Amino acid sequence: MQHFVFDVAHTLLHKPAYWDKTIAFLKEKGCILSSDGIMLRHKILSDSIIFPDKTSEGFYLNFNKQFFLSCGIQLTDVELKSFFLSVKNLSWEAYNDTQILKELTGKPIHILSNWDTSLEEKIEGFFPKTFTTVIGSEKTGDKKPNLSFYKHLIQTLNCEPEQITYVGDSYLLDYMPANALGINAILLDRHNVYNGTALT
Repeated sequence: MQHFVFDVAHTLLHKPAYWDKTIAFLKEKGCILSSDGIMLRHKILSDSIIFPDKTSEGFYLNFNKQFFLSCGIQLTDVELKSFFLSVKNLSWEAYNDTQILKELTGKPIHILSNWDTSLEEKIEGFFPKTFTTVIGSEKTGDKKPNLSFYKHLIQTLNCEPEQITYVGDSYLLDYMPANALGINAILLDRHNVYNGTALT
């Protein structure tokens, strides 16, 4: 039996309004990069660090500072705080292509994600009665990219690694550790960071 396992943030759920606000903000500051260039820089930075289970204002102020610098824009602390406040309460939405989950009806599908203890409620709100198992990092006390987190998944599902297909958007957090354990790893590359390649 094949098990299908999904990451959540930027794999199943995203905040589309974030990009509208971010791109508009940067253009106001004189950024000459294209929208794709801005999104690419954000993805590369996001993929190079490990986010905490619960992000804080301090974390995002530092993250945004580095992100804006990568776009050629240096902001004051006041400007960074203003931007943070403008995007902090944006809503999550499901990607349109998550409709494909309906094609997996009747098959065991699961969640493995770096997320706080609200994960099960969040997933049920968007995908009612869809996932058999939901494993979140804060609840288990472990997280990606630790191999132990993926080993916990294998033990929970009580199967061999090759019986798992894992889908995630991060090369560092999703593809590398899953692949290292013999799990069928698929990298969802929506921003063409890796030339649009689905690494398997």
